[in-house]
Amino acid sequence: MKTIAIFFFTLLLATGASTAVLYVDIYGHAQYTQVQPAINAASAGDTIVVGTGYGYQGFTVDRRLVIIGAGTSAVLTEATRIDGIVTIMSTADSTELQGLWIIASVNSGTDSLAAVLRIRSGALEVFVWRCFIENTNYIAFPSGIFIGNQSSAQFTQCVIMASNAYGHGIWTTHSGWATNPVSCVFATFSRCINATPGSGEIHANHCVLTNGSYTSTMLYVPNCTGLFENSAFLRLGGAPYWGNLGSVVLSYCAAEDVAPPGTDNIVCSTGDFVNLASYYDPRANDYHLSESSILRDAGNPTQFDLDSTRADIAVYGGMHPFVENGAPAYPFVLDVDVPTAVPQNGAVRVYARGRIGPGN
Repeated sequence: MKTIAIFFFTLLLATGASTAVLYVDIYGHAQYTQVQPAINAASAGDTIVVGTGYGYQGFTVDRRLVIIGAGTSAVLTEATRIDGIVTIMSTADSTELQGLWIIASVNSGTDSLAAVLRIRSGALEVFVWRCFIENTNYIAFPSGIFIGNQSSAQFTQCVIMASNAYGHGIWTTHSGWATNPVSCVFATFSRCINATPGSGEIHANHCVLTNGSYTSTMLYVPNCTGLFENSAFLRLGGAPYWGNLGSVVLSYCAAEDVAPPGTDNIVCSTGDFVNLASYYDPRANDYHLSESSILRDAGNPTQFDLDSTRADIAVYGGMHPFVENGAPAYPFVLDVDVPTAVPQNGAVRVYARGRIGPGN
C-alpha cells in the first residue's frame, strides 16, 4: 500500500493538484479501511486512493471526488475489488472512478435496482476509466450500469459485464441522458444497451460488443440518437440481431456473418481477434487484434492509429492490473498532435496515437 500511495501522491503533485488526498487500505495500512468513511470525511474535489485487495464494500458518492483504485486484474491481490453497489448521486457532478473492479449480484427489479453502478438522475460528466463493472446475478435481467434522467457519463477502457443470458450492459428507461463509451467491451448476453421507453444520446468509439445469446438483440435503443464508430459486434450463433437502433448510426463498424446496417461497415470473424476464446468470461480474454485482422486500418480514414494510418476497428486491451513503481504496460501514448491555431469557433481537436491492448 505504501508504494501505491507514494506513486499516486507523486502523480497528483505532478498534475498540480492542491486538494486533499485520503488513503484507504483493506489491510489497515492507511487511515481508512473502507471507501465510504473516506468519502464522508472528504471535501468536494478531494482524491481518494484505494489500495489492492478485496472485501471493500459498495459506496455512495454525494460530492465531486476522484476515487482511484490499484487496478482490475483477475488476480485479487493485484486488484481493487469493490464487492457491492456503487452509486453516484446528482450532487457528485464530475466525479471520476479509476481502476476499480466493481462486482455484485443485483436483481431486484429494472433500471437502477438491477444495476451494479448507478449514476443517478442529474449527475453530469461522470468519468469512469479502466474499471471492470460486473453483475454476477443469474436470475432474469441483471445489468451493469444504470444512467438516470438528464445524466451523462463517459466510460473509457472499461468492461461492462452481466453473467446472465438475459443481462444488459447499460439499462435505463429514463430520458435526456448521454454516454460516451470509448475502447470498452460490453460482455453481455441479451442487450448490450437497453434503453426503452426513454431517450438518450450515445457516442461510442473503438468498442467490442459481445452477445452470448442466439435470439437476443445487440442494441435496443429505439428513441436514442448518436453514433457507434470503429466498433465490432460479436454474437454467439451468427449474425447480430440489431433490434431497434432508433437514430443511432453505425459507421465503420464490423459484425460476424453480416455487415452492420450502413454503407461503410464490414464483416469480421472471431479470428480477427487474439484470445477471443469465450464470450462468457472476458477476464480470460484480451480482445486485441491479430496481426492479419481485417479490422486493421478498416476504421474511419480521418482518424489515425499506431502505425499512422487510418483507425483500426474495435481495439480493446482486457483488464488493467496495477504495476508498482511504474505505469502499466498498456495503454500507452506514442504521440500527441495538437493544432497550432485555434479556429474561430473555439473547438480544438487533439489527436493521440498509441496502443490500447498489450503486445509489441
